[in-house]
Amino acid sequence: MRTPGPLTGGKASDWVKDYCAAKNTNCYESRCCKDPGHQCYMKTKGYGTCMKDCIPGPLLADANSDLWNCTALGGRTPGMSSAESPSKYVADWVKTNCSKVGENCLDTMCCADPTDQCYAKNDKWASCSRGCKVGVHKEDKDKKPWSCANLGPRTPRKWGKPTLYCYSVIRLQTYEADIMRMQAKTDDGIGIFGCDEYDVFAAQGRGWIGDGPNGPVWTQHFIDAPVTRSVDNTAGNTALFRNVWNAVREVGKWAFTDWTIKMDPDAVLFAPRLRKHLLPHNGKAVYIQNCASYTLVQQGGAMMFGSVEAISHQGMDLYFQKGVTQCNGNYQYGEDRWIGLCFQQIGVYPVTDPGILGDKLCVPGVFSCAGPDKRAAYHFYKDVGSWMNCYQQGKAAGI
Repeated sequence: MRTPGPLTGGKASDWVKDYCAAKNTNCYESRCCKDPGHQCYMKTKGYGTCMKDCIPGPLLADANSDLWNCTALGGRTPGMSSAESPSKYVADWVKTNCSKVGENCLDTMCCADPTDQCYAKNDKWASCSRGCKVGVHKEDKDKKPWSCANLGPRTPRKWGKPTLYCYSVIRLQTYEADIMRMQAKTDDGIGIFGCDEYDVFAAQGRGWIGDGPNGPVWTQHFIDAPVTRSVDNTAGNTALFRNVWNAVREVGKWAFTDWTIKMDPDAVLFAPRLRKHLLPHNGKAVYIQNCASYTLVQQGGAMMFGSVEAISHQGMDLYFQKGVTQCNGNYQYGEDRWIGLCFQQIGVYPVTDPGILGDKLCVPGVFSCAGPDKRAAYHFYKDVGSWMNCYQQGKAAGI
C-alpha cells in the first residue's frame, strides 16, 4: 500500500530542464517532463504529453476526439506540481462527437452534455448520467447489474462570471442535510450547487450528499466548537466558524474563484442573480453588507447577515494573510458581526447592497420569493418543502 500524501521529496537533476519536454509538447521520445510533479503520458504510439494525471479516453480540450491510452512513459518529475484552476476549456467537438443520454458511450468514452459522466454497465453497454449506483437498475429490462466503472472524463460545465465558490455548514442528522441533497439533484444543481465550485462542511463525520454537477459530493470535515449565545441574542458561533474558515483555506477552492460565498442551509440561493450583484465589485478587497435595518445602530445601519456572506477573492486573501492571526477579539458576537469587524480591521471594505437578501429582519421586512425585485437569496426555510417552494416561485419569476 502506498503511504498517503503528495510526493514532494527529491530534486530533479540539472539535465531535466534541458532534455525533458515542457507541457503541451511531445514527450514520447524524451519520456520525461521539465515541470515538477508531471508525468509523460502516451496518447498513441509516437505521441505523448506531460500532465499531472491522465484519464484513459478523450481529452476534452484536445484538438480531436481520439482516445488517450494514458500509459505512463518514464518517471514522474520530483516535486509538487503547481495548482491549476478547475475551470476547464471544452472543445466544440464534444457536443457532436460525444454520446448523449440514452446512447452507448462505450466507444466514445465521453458525454455531450455538461455534468454527465460515461458509466459502464458491462463490456457491451455504457451510458451517460450524473451518477451511477452499482447493481441492478429497476428501469433495466434485462435485470443485469451495472459495474458503474468510469469511462473517460466527466464533461464540465462552463463557469459563470464572476466565478463563485459557495459552501454551507450542516449537521448531518438534521433537515439541513436533506436540503443539501435536494439542491444537489435538482435542475443540474441549484443553491450552492449552482456555483462554479462548492463544498458542504460537517463536523460529525463524512456524509454522502449526492451526485453534484462536478461529481460525487461528500462532506468536508472541520473541527467542531461549542455554540453559545451572543450579546446580540444570536448564536454565539464565532469559534465554530473560525474553524470552518480554516477548513475552507485547507480545501483551497476559494483560491480559484472571484468570490467566496458562505450560505446557511436554510437560505435559498439563485447564483445567476448573485453574480449580477457582485460583478461591479470584482477585483476589489470588499465584503457585502446585505442587510439594512433601523435596529443595526451600532453597525451603522447595515451589516453582512450570516445567512449569505459574500467576500471577494482579494478580501479572502487578506483574511487568510492577516485576519487569521490578528482577529482574536469580539467573541461575544455572532460570526457574521465578528467577521465584519475583522474585515474592517484588516482593510477589507464594506459595500452595502440590501437588494441581495430577502429576510424579514432586514429592510423592507416584507418580501416574496416570487417578487419582481428578484433577490439573490431568501432566508429562512427550515424544511425541504418550504425551501423548494421558494425556489420554484423564484424560478417561475425568472432567474
